[in-house]
Amino acid sequence: MRSNLNEQVQRIKSIMEQVSEPVSGKCDLTKLQGTGSNNREARLWDKELARQNKAEEKERIQQSKNFMSLSYDRDAFPLEKAARKEYYNQYQQFMKENPSLLANSDGFNSEQKYAIASKALDFIKNVPKVSYSVNISSKFGLNPKSTIKDVHNVIEKMGGYDAYMEWFNAGGPKFK
Repeated sequence: MRSNLNEQVQRIKSIMEQVSEPVSGKCDLTKLQGTGSNNREARLWDKELARQNKAEEKERIQQSKNFMSLSYDRDAFPLEKAARKEYYNQYQQFMKENPSLLANSDGFNSEQKYAIASKALDFIKNVPKVSYSVNISSKFGLNPKSTIKDVHNVIEKMGGYDAYMEWFNAGGPKFK
């Protein structure tokens, strides 16, 4: 739908650009420029496009928040209560064994870092053909036998959790 709106906005703008010289007669095209109905339609399309862009950005932000939470799976769907409890227990066990590995930094707390690293590992283990898995595995040598520590070390090599989330939100593009 968004691309359809973009196409229509571009079509309207190109029509308006073509009408640059005033034409006299029964159909005065100068009225269509600036104050006419086409300009009003273009403003309405621009408003609609801005509204949709804002809604998409809000949804993307929510998905990022869900990805950083132990209450959601790798696809940002809420976990059942039992699965959520098990996931949290795994996090607590990991932190007992590795108390300083996921220390708070980069604006992320240890729980968020664990959620990010474990979900990245989940992608690698269970969805090996998705771009995230393929690109990060081929660049950094991660595989289904990798651990959360391995993923954490790769995220640090990438520039930290900020850089990883930026890469992830961009769709996991190939590395240069």
